[in-house]
Amino acid sequence: MAHRHEVIVVGAGGAGLTAALYAAKEGADVAVVSKLYPTRSHTGAAQGGIGAALGNVEEDHWEWHMFDTVKGGDYLTDQDAAEVFAKEVIEAVIELEHMGLPFDRLPNGKIAQRRFGGHTKEWGKAPVHRAAHAAAPVAQPEPSDPPASLRARRKRSARAPRAASASAPAPAAASRSFSRGTTANTPPRR
Repeated sequence: MAHRHEVIVVGAGGAGLTAALYAAKEGADVAVVSKLYPTRSHTGAAQGGIGAALGNVEEDHWEWHMFDTVKGGDYLTDQDAAEVFAKEVIEAVIELEHMGLPFDRLPNGKIAQRRFGGHTKEWGKAPVHRAAHAAAPVAQPEPSDPPASLRARRKRSARAPRAASASAPAPAAASRSFSRGTTANTPPRR
């Protein structure tokens, strides 16, 4: 079966879904291709977050963000583009929040921000909390009763054990099950 679309977006993170949404609003026939379910895509799993000078934790300004962007690009960055980016990413984060992106929160309800990478304040003098990060996805609970197909496989293997040979690898000692929603690489929340 062939599918035809005017726009194909690869990736269902915040950027991909936003691009797909805006293309669809303009009337385009859009398809989104992702390895994962959208809520498990990169934006939700990103350790750093989205750099935006929201100033929710400490003083921050778009000019400092622009400076860090240009410096991080080894001063080869298009400075006009860096200025537009540093100014507009603030509203983009707020728009993502309004669309439902689940950001971690501060006790006062504002979007939480953390220090990450080369984000600095006062023109590189000290690190700043600028990375707005999506709330860590919650691991899906494992079903207490395995599916019928797995139960049947277990019964068959229990009835007819395989003979081990010197050349055949030993069977796994235990089966492990991991939920696709685990966040092993996500640092602990404080």
